[in-house]
Amino acid sequence: MLRNRTPPEELITLLEHFIAERENMEYKGLSEQVLGYDELKIFETKWPKLHTMLCRALEFRQFDVGDWRLDEDSDGDDSWAKSDPFTLSYSSIRIYGKFEEMLCPELGHTANCDCSRLQSHYGTCLFRCGHAKLHDRPFKCTAPTCTFATIGFQSQTQLQKHWARCHHDATPNVNQPIDDPDDNEVQPLLFDLVTMGKVDEVKCLLPRFGELTPEAKRDLVKLAAFTGPLAMVKLLAEVTFYPEFKGREVLAESMKGENMEVMNWATPKCEDFDLHIVHRAAMDSSADVFEHWKKHFSGGTKCCALSVISSIKNPAHEMRLSALWKERASSGELSLVDLGGALVAVALTSCSVALAKTLLECGADINFKFNRVALTPLHIAAAKSTAAAAKLMRFLLLSGADPNVSSTIGRRGRSPSMERGARNISKWLGMTWDQLVRWAEEQRRNGPGNDASF
Repeated sequence: MLRNRTPPEELITLLEHFIAERENMEYKGLSEQVLGYDELKIFETKWPKLHTMLCRALEFRQFDVGDWRLDEDSDGDDSWAKSDPFTLSYSSIRIYGKFEEMLCPELGHTANCDCSRLQSHYGTCLFRCGHAKLHDRPFKCTAPTCTFATIGFQSQTQLQKHWARCHHDATPNVNQPIDDPDDNEVQPLLFDLVTMGKVDEVKCLLPRFGELTPEAKRDLVKLAAFTGPLAMVKLLAEVTFYPEFKGREVLAESMKGENMEVMNWATPKCEDFDLHIVHRAAMDSSADVFEHWKKHFSGGTKCCALSVISSIKNPAHEMRLSALWKERASSGELSLVDLGGALVAVALTSCSVALAKTLLECGADINFKFNRVALTPLHIAAAKSTAAAAKLMRFLLLSGADPNVSSTIGRRGRSPSMERGARNISKWLGMTWDQLVRWAEEQRRNGPGNDASF
């Protein structure tokens, strides 16, 4: 969010290039004049063309989606796409049409059709939205000129984040009387009061808390943790799900909101188990929050815990955790068991090649096993039939993993080649397991200078 800062030249260049390439020459506006948006005023004076196009784009996004469908052109009517200032809607219609052409008519399948193959990869509802429950956005911004007063948000937390970033100098509108609100007004009024940090007003409504659902009570505490003050969090934690309150959710929300006061209060209340949401929130947060997490929740070998590694969901997370591992390994805090266990955890969870590479650089044993009957990282990955697991298997074999290490269970031994992921690896890599093993051996013999892609 730019707020009042001057947009960087790189952003302006990219936006101007996008407009030049994607402007809709058949555009017909939803209104005769260009509507103004507070979020875009910073572009108005110096970049008027850019300002106009962005305003039109926001106006189009507020268009009632019930008025159009991607398959509308099947009836010869794609007029709604003319309201899009860019050609993206036309592109979506064409792409959707191509997808539909790949499928058989509903009455029956043709010989040798691709439907079953497509469904095996993409599910039974091909090319359809898989998150319809998120389409309703009931939480509307109360700033009358804000775009999101119409569009809304999917959750109260998203609305709170938006308010803190875009309207931090304003005060939300609260029209309900506080003395004796109607039954259907209690919950929205409480959310507004918590958003504004009105502790005394919330205290006045404590007798009405029994009317709230457990989910609403929990969301109120999380909302207070995101923005504070601490007095509000303490009050709500006491009257909602206390004494079951453990601090994990409050701490995670305070990290997302960078609310240090609440964060410091909630930290000692968190037990050492089941901190997955705390780890993920820290990975997504600012440098100060991440340092707080490092100090309190990743000391020593804790950074190699399965709960930490399973919280890693994107390359930014991987970079943060990799840097922490290198820091701890260089200071001698991580043993070979810690590093090997972390490599096993990577194979059990995300199968991240980036994390595996870091652990090997730190000295992890590529064939690490906790005991005689345990599985190596390669064997664990071989049990999964996914693209990520296939890439990890390829990387581990290229790095020298032994494909013949067996796990002994009873009198029977089981090797990686016997697992489902190894048997189906041609689906992802275009070669069988035996071909992959031979190829990896050849690549290692040829040395690091050889091109290892295929």
